Amino acid sequence: MSITKLELKNFTVFADAKFEFCPGINVLIGENASGKSHVLKLLYASRTVLEYPIPADLKPSVAFVAHALCTFYGTRTVNLAAFWSHEHQSESSAVDVLHADAERQRFSLVNPTIKPVQLPVSFVRDQRQTHTVRNSVFVPPRDVLAMYPGFTAAYENRELSFDTTYYDICRQLSASRLRGKAAKAIAHLLAPLEQVLGGDVTLKGDGFYLQGPHGEVAAPFLAEGWRKLGTLAYLIANGSLTTKSILFIDEPEASLNPTLIIKMVEILRQLAHAGVQIFLASHDYLLVHRLSQAAEHGLTPTVPLRFFALHRPDPGAPVQVESADTLAQIEHNAILREFARYYDDEQRYTLAELAKPASQPSPPKKTAKKSTQKKAVKKTAKKATKR
Repeated sequence: MSITKLELKNFTVFADAKFEFCPGINVLIGENASGKSHVLKLLYASRTVLEYPIPADLKPSVAFVAHALCTFYGTRTVNLAAFWSHEHQSESSAVDVLHADAERQRFSLVNPTIKPVQLPVSFVRDQRQTHTVRNSVFVPPRDVLAMYPGFTAAYENRELSFDTTYYDICRQLSASRLRGKAAKAIAHLLAPLEQVLGGDVTLKGDGFYLQGPHGEVAAPFLAEGWRKLGTLAYLIANGSLTTKSILFIDEPEASLNPTLIIKMVEILRQLAHAGVQIFLASHDYLLVHRLSQAAEHGLTPTVPLRFFALHRPDPGAPVQVESADTLAQIEHNAILREFARYYDDEQRYTLAELAKPASQPSPPKKTAKKSTQKKAVKKTAKKATKR
């Protein structure tokens, strides 16, 4: 069941915002503090309140607020006014989420109380441990594969100051890998990741390992970018991330080099093609433009794609939402704007250097180093042919 619409009234940085999502990949771009993670977490909370049983003494709208508080704050003491649009001094706040099966979730806050609210660990633990059908996965920007050992118990016993997206994903990672027919059914989703990793990710005891042709490597010894890919691989391998899942992933490019970012793009497109609805927030030029390039040129597999550019028309103004199916149609692209500024500056610096008098020394050119390298390569090649 996918999410189709979201409407926000005076919620955090939004005064009046509407999102219409596609069933494939939904990409949120924008500067820092433009509300990208707020949208991801709120949508994830709308799913968890459906997937965990609601206590009999809670109204659905109150349960939605409770799950949103968990997703944003974990078990820390907070104020309901934290959801308020502080910037706009409004008197009410409202959230409206619509799902593909026409199920609608709403909550509204009027005259927010100043009294702090604390959700006890027992609420989080009892909700998260009572499993019904789970088909939502939130992958936070920070690595969880290395922090996994003992995290769940420490969160439940000591009230760690992490939001529950970290607790939830550690709970999901605790499941064993699928076997038999179930494993064969997800093999096509898992294969591209294991090919990149050069092996399969396994859970042994209380820690994760990458099993490769040269033995096993413990998660803390893997590069953080590999751990992010390993997290996705294991969530697929144990059935947490399936063809009917909704994947929320905040900054999927974090800790990945450009080559692995391209691999991440391919993996996300394959997951969406298999039926996974994806919501991601990104600051990376390569990731978002590669996604757009595939849509612009109709590359296979064909995947529904929609971009949402979050921006402020003026400093201090509410965040507005611009949407389109490709980046070429987006006017407010903060990522592209900064790259264009870089190339403009590069051109300006070069022209300024060319305009200097011949007597005035210029800084060493990059091309000089390249030509020296080319000469060295040619000399080495000649020596090799003589031999």
